[in-house]
Amino acid sequence: MASCWEQLRGLCAAGHLRRRCRGRSLVLLQQLQLLGVLVVVVAGVAPGISEAQVRSRFKAIFMFGDSIVDPGNNNGQLTEARADFPPYGQDFPGGVATGRFSNGKVPGDLIGVLHVLWRAHIPLVQAERPMASCWEQLRGLCAAGHLRRRCRGRSLVLLQQLQLLGVLVVVVAGVAPGISEAQVRSRFKAIFMFGDSIVDPGNNNGQLTEARADFPPYGQDFPGGVATGRFSNGKVPGDLIASKLGIKELLPAYKDQDLELNDLLTGVAFASGGSGYDPLTSISTAISSSGQLNLFGDYKQKLTSLIGEEAMTRILSEAVFFTVMGANDLLNNYFTLPVRRHQYDIPGYVDFVVSNAVNFTLTMNEMGAKMIGFVGVPPLGCCPSQRTGPSRECEPLRNQASELFNTRMKQEIDRLNVEHNIDGLRVVYFDIYYNLLDLIHNPGYYGFKDTSDGCCGNTVLNAAIFIKYHSACPNVYDYIFWDSFHPTEKAYDIVVDKLIQENKQYLM
Repeated sequence: MASCWEQLRGLCAAGHLRRRCRGRSLVLLQQLQLLGVLVVVVAGVAPGISEAQVRSRFKAIFMFGDSIVDPGNNNGQLTEARADFPPYGQDFPGGVATGRFSNGKVPGDLIGVLHVLWRAHIPLVQAERPMASCWEQLRGLCAAGHLRRRCRGRSLVLLQQLQLLGVLVVVVAGVAPGISEAQVRSRFKAIFMFGDSIVDPGNNNGQLTEARADFPPYGQDFPGGVATGRFSNGKVPGDLIASKLGIKELLPAYKDQDLELNDLLTGVAFASGGSGYDPLTSISTAISSSGQLNLFGDYKQKLTSLIGEEAMTRILSEAVFFTVMGANDLLNNYFTLPVRRHQYDIPGYVDFVVSNAVNFTLTMNEMGAKMIGFVGVPPLGCCPSQRTGPSRECEPLRNQASELFNTRMKQEIDRLNVEHNIDGLRVVYFDIYYNLLDLIHNPGYYGFKDTSDGCCGNTVLNAAIFIKYHSACPNVYDYIFWDSFHPTEKAYDIVVDKLIQENKQYLM
């Protein structure tokens, strides 16, 4: 089958577009493809038209789209998105169910199309994606994933240029089923995640560490009910961010032995449960922050060997990077173990960790990261394992340390953005602290009933390897926390939605 671009070039060659289109408009169409603009080239008039239509200079019409304008291309396909049977078509000429998703004609017919102009044989890849997206149609169904707009202003200039070429452009801005508005509008093509157990999707599997989650009850609500090494009942923030940005449904662990090329092209997670910015935090328990950077270096070498250095560099330039650490530094390495407490008071230790976090962020930038999302520390005193007293209130000192770290880090991020602006670096602070605290303070609004307990227990031994094959609570959706440290997928999903909404000017 000819690719979509070959078909568009064929339209020019056949004279369906104005002569001027042959060189310049195809370049513009390719640019519009990168902007996520769906182009309907109109060049004609159908019989039975109004006076306005009689005066139209167009002689043909071509339609790309979804079920709104599909006149039957899905007929015979192995998909539930079909309409070639009654009651569809009951008012269509002859009462025939042609595959149009309506009782009669669809917009393409009403504009001027009465026949299927292009039959696309679309193989189903996933059951939850019953229709080929308009982006995939325009790309010849050759590549997975959705196109993303790069610049709203630039698309308007291109539309004006196309107008001068005599091309009528219809921009379809609808959202396909199961795809959020954020997915359609995201400008990133890959995502990379550094961090701790909040975003570790399984890099600790097989490690000699207690910070593992590749066994039940972890993963009971993950697709397939599989314990993948994620520290929750289901998906973790890396998965949810990747999905909501339209990059992919799950963000895999870099150390996963089953990674394929497309996994590498669209991003992976280097995060490791138990890790932190303080070098002492990860000793003997996790992949340290510096170790995660080493994995990133290994990733770059591997990808370069597969697609070349230029293509690898382009992947990084079109990616968003996240770093999610600091909680283990404060909870485990300061409040639990005595070593750092003998060296620093809380403000001093926070400054030490912030300094390491800044150096880590700059090293990411030196290795190719341009857009970095820095996720702060959650309200650590509100973890079930840290609450105190009969009333199970949040422990205030740990929350104060969390807030102090976040405040200092935001100040450093502002400084980095000023001093390194010429290097193309952009660091954005993501506030997980107050977004998670909002759920804890207003549980009923978000559909939670229990804010202080973990579904799997409340003590420091009710997490990771210490709950291997234990039973979880029967009503996980009532809980904000899954185990004594980590939130449930439901809580993560709400918080991630908030984070994306708050920072959409950087992500879309």
